[in-house]
Amino acid sequence: MGKLTAQLKESQFDFVHHSQAVFKILMMALAFPGKVGKLEPINLATNRYHTVLQCMLSLLDHETSFAVIADDSEEKSYVAKYLEVNTGSNQSALTTADFVLCLANNSSGLFSTLKRGDLERPDKSATIFYYVDSISDSFKSEHKKLTFMGPGIQNKNIVCIKGLDIKEVYAWKQSRGDYPLGCDIYCVSTEGHVIGIPRSTDIVSIDEQGG
Repeated sequence: MGKLTAQLKESQFDFVHHSQAVFKILMMALAFPGKVGKLEPINLATNRYHTVLQCMLSLLDHETSFAVIADDSEEKSYVAKYLEVNTGSNQSALTTADFVLCLANNSSGLFSTLKRGDLERPDKSATIFYYVDSISDSFKSEHKKLTFMGPGIQNKNIVCIKGLDIKEVYAWKQSRGDYPLGCDIYCVSTEGHVIGIPRSTDIVSIDEQGG
């Protein structure tokens, strides 16, 4: 085992207990789109992106593939190596990945290239996680206010997000018209707040709120 691999090897994350707890939060987030959930803090082997990495550790295994989007190539390589070492999952091209982790505030226009499934198997689509600064169910300055409607929502849900490019949200909205095709989306904040936006959810309004 190389020095870097040894440093990245996870000892704090319980792949049974923690994975089950995180998985439950993620499933609730998709069942009730826009409802803000909260991950429990876990001190991972890496102190970078620890909240969203909990999610990836819970979902990835040797039968899945993933891709990482990041502004910094060294950060991208570091995170990809961490996930490979701890999950056995294989890094793949963005267009074929089962799970995508976006550490930047946008996908550089690549959201539309992710796997979207087909009419026979719409579930064969990608799930993308965005690491954002903050998520709140009440207005805060510099946050973008998104309004959701659809299955699992009574009337409408409003969520405010900081650290996400508004162009990315419009890319999500544009993709909603192809249901049942499309990607399931998660946003995970630095503090561990989580929302899910399944492909069945309509984004009915976007307010930049000065963000």
